[in-house]
Amino acid sequence: DVRVGSMVLNNHIRVTERKPLAHVASSYGFVEIDRQGMILNAAKNLKGVNVPLITGARVGNLYVGDRIDMALLKNAPAFLAALDEDALNALSEIHVGGTEMLAYTVHSATIRIGSGDRLPDKARLASSILREIAEKKMNVEYVDLNYASPFIKLRPGKREGG
Repeated sequence: DVRVGSMVLNNHIRVTERKPLAHVASSYGFVEIDRQGMILNAAKNLKGVNVPLITGARVGNLYVGDRIDMALLKNAPAFLAALDEDALNALSEIHVGGTEMLAYTVHSATIRIGSGDRLPDKARLASSILREIAEKKMNVEYVDLNYASPFIKLRPGKREGG
């Protein structure tokens, strides 16, 4: 069963269920993948999306149980998997087309991830920054993670929700 991520058997049975990480366009419509690139589900269209959509790449004729080539998605799943749950829930899309990865929040802020270097560090920074944005209700235009010290550009005007 593709929903089973791992099982440990030594006097006790422990089953780890695979969890959806993102949706990706396919020849059929959309597929839902986990952190290892395993396709968990396929659908003609998206309804009730609760994980980010990876755009800028299409996985072709793959189906449930197949694994996608992570290089095709420019390691976007590795970035998403390294985020904490709140940060992952704050993202609506991650775009892998072009020379750099861009993520978009549910509040229309852009996160410039850049190339695939330092992804664990960038994910940790993104999680921390997204937490601070939510706590302070900041109205952010973009966050640039391409530098050792991230740059945050605020939108002029009111704070979120205010």
